[in-house]
Amino acid sequence: HVRFRDFAIQEQSEPVDVRLPTIEVRDIALAPGLYGGPARTSIDVRVDEGRLRVSTHVWLREGGGVGLATTLRARRMPLKRARLYVPEVGWRELEGELGASLVHHLETKGRNLVRGTVSLDGVAVHVPEVEAPALTWKHLGVAIAALDLEAHRAQVDTVELAGATVVVRPEGGDLLPAIARRASEAA
Repeated sequence: HVRFRDFAIQEQSEPVDVRLPTIEVRDIALAPGLYGGPARTSIDVRVDEGRLRVSTHVWLREGGGVGLATTLRARRMPLKRARLYVPEVGWRELEGELGASLVHHLETKGRNLVRGTVSLDGVAVHVPEVEAPALTWKHLGVAIAALDLEAHRAQVDTVELAGATVVVRPEGGDLLPAIARRASEAA
């Protein structure tokens, strides 16, 4: 059991508790083909109501190459602590949940691709000087056909945005309060 609190950020952060009830290591192969299949690892993390699962298969190739296949599944991962790591925007509160289903394939001197979907649901951004959330949406979903990390290129199949609202001030001041700098820094 580990309690983590980030003192590097200016605002007071909430502590994060990490509990690892079980750590298990089995079938570790340091030579290609020793066990007739890939080495496997998996991590299952729960944060508040959310869950993050990562599983990886590693193949040691003859001649020294490595093949890797990683699956990441995130469900209802909370965004509330993330606002502290978005610099200079002045958000006082962030609500919402992250979901994802991604697969990463990596080959030594070969492909390095990510495919899958990512969603942000129930997002609300609260800022000082505005009582209601300055930015909200019910669902933002992105389907990634191929994110080539080697070539720095992305092919996106679809982007869905539902139930979005944004507060604007056409009469003066910060036009879009959700992305304005902190008042003290702007002065």
